[in-house]
Amino acid sequence: MKTTVSRRSARLAVLIKLSWTCARLGATGQKELLPQTIYTSFRQLGGVYVKFLQLLVLRSEVFQALRAYNIYDIYDQVDTEEIAIHDVLSAELGAQAGDVVLQSEVPFAAGSFGQVYLARYRDQQVILKVLRPTIVADLKFDLRVLGFFSRCINWFSSGSAINMRQVHKDFARATTLETNYVLEADYASTLYERYRTHRNIVIPYTYRELSTARVICQDYVGGIAATELVEAASAGVDVERYVAETLGSDLKEQLVILGSEILSSAFLHGVSYGDPHPGNIKLLSDNRIGLIDYGLQAPAPRNKVTFHHLIQQYYNIYSGNPDIRGLNKLLLDMCGGDVVRAIHSLDEYYALGSSNLLDNLINSAERIMSNQREQVNYLLQNNKIMVMFNSVINKNNRFCLEYELDGPELMRAAMLFISLVTSLGVKNIVLKRSFARVLEQTKGVAMDEERPMLHPETAFEILASWFDQISYKNPQLYRQIKLQGASYV
Repeated sequence: MKTTVSRRSARLAVLIKLSWTCARLGATGQKELLPQTIYTSFRQLGGVYVKFLQLLVLRSEVFQALRAYNIYDIYDQVDTEEIAIHDVLSAELGAQAGDVVLQSEVPFAAGSFGQVYLARYRDQQVILKVLRPTIVADLKFDLRVLGFFSRCINWFSSGSAINMRQVHKDFARATTLETNYVLEADYASTLYERYRTHRNIVIPYTYRELSTARVICQDYVGGIAATELVEAASAGVDVERYVAETLGSDLKEQLVILGSEILSSAFLHGVSYGDPHPGNIKLLSDNRIGLIDYGLQAPAPRNKVTFHHLIQQYYNIYSGNPDIRGLNKLLLDMCGGDVVRAIHSLDEYYALGSSNLLDNLINSAERIMSNQREQVNYLLQNNKIMVMFNSVINKNNRFCLEYELDGPELMRAAMLFISLVTSLGVKNIVLKRSFARVLEQTKGVAMDEERPMLHPETAFEILASWFDQISYKNPQLYRQIKLQGASYV
């Protein structure tokens, strides 16, 4: 095993080369090549760097160019590292280590942060998930390095609607939680109790007496891993028929159950299963589906009403009836930040039924979409609403907005699920049925709409600063707003 010094030295060599290349591209006016350059190096570094890359593609306009790359296959290409597993178990479990019989000292699965071993405990087949020692040693170092690159990304994407330093802060928090096995064991136990009588969702039992800060012990879940199906589909196998013949299950129905459960849990329980990549999904008999690995939770968005509207818009798109105006209003509500919040605050203060100012933004967005109809249709049909907003409607942040994505962990979980159903060739029907089921399951559920109103003076200050920005960056929109005016301008 490499020492900490040698591992960090190897990383630094890659990162120094990457920094030099990025500086050269920036100085020579070739910033458009930076995403590809960072992608290549981060893939080489693996683990936490690739996870951060996934977040960049989801949240940064600059990295939307990487949306065609398969940045989720990293989960299936993780190398194992040598661990003195008996020593680890003795140190973590003490006398109880003798109650666990390893079937092999070689892990049968590995993730970015942990390795998984098969064992027996009380005549039950179990798994032992062990935190990699290198993660314990290197995580703070890696997060500091990513913080540096976040500041660099802010530099070459100046004017973006997304603050990359905030993105890094959110990522560091989530990643630190993912390596906390005590919290993971707690969440696994919570899910086990929630689904223990569910007809279709299977969560393994967690042995708390054998779970520590670095080890988790759970029942083994068999079945067919979704990774196996993805590989079979890429080789031309009819995976629906394979699942039906092998398990007696309906693959589409299993995936609809999973997709709708991830989304509806945000409304019903306030948090969803956060890591539905193929390696964590097991297809079982009788339309059951097993979930493993609970390090990532996906808290519900703060504004559940807006999120529910987003699901409705997705359902409209997959039903062939997109509501373009409603979609633009929703996107501006989601991504308008303090500007749209100030507009809503003043509309409420002046008791206006509607807003000329917001209507101007919506109309402008509709004109942009109509001028790029082919690209817009492609993005809508491929479930890339946020990509459409960032790279088409608000390209180069023409609306001068700054916002924080609400519910990024849930968005990431949704992207993982979409990537899976796309790989299996069942995306359209599964997503349409999943969205429909969520709307049915959440009918009548009380939802929070967290949009605290601003004091009128604060709202005026925000809009005054915004007018200054768009008068310079988007004079056409500025003239249109001044021409039509607003009741409080």
